[in-house]
Amino acid sequence: KSNKMSTILEAIRQRQEMVESYEVQIGDVLETKPLGQKGKILQQHQVNELVNAIVQATNEIKQLYEDKDNLFKDEISTMRGNKMFGSFYETLNHTREYHLKYPNLPIQHIP
Repeated sequence: KSNKMSTILEAIRQRQEMVESYEVQIGDVLETKPLGQKGKILQQHQVNELVNAIVQATNEIKQLYEDKDNLFKDEISTMRGNKMFGSFYETLNHTREYHLKYPNLPIQHIP
């Protein structure tokens, strides 16, 4: 339970970062003037795919915030009061153990 709980806030942060990245990509696509009708249609399709990705990510964020299983609430509560430092160090130790177990794991960049 503790391992799953520690990932909810990070999952929200990652999805919000993805939304920002998609917004930048839309700006980049729209910044380029398309050549001809085919280019305009291709540009519209690119923007549409990025908008759909934004909608999907924001729906996932909404589901995480709805917190139907109360795990997000539990995670946030461990970040307050007397439990704050214990929770932090527990998560830090889990992260260290993971990286010691998988030292050559490549870093994955999510756009």
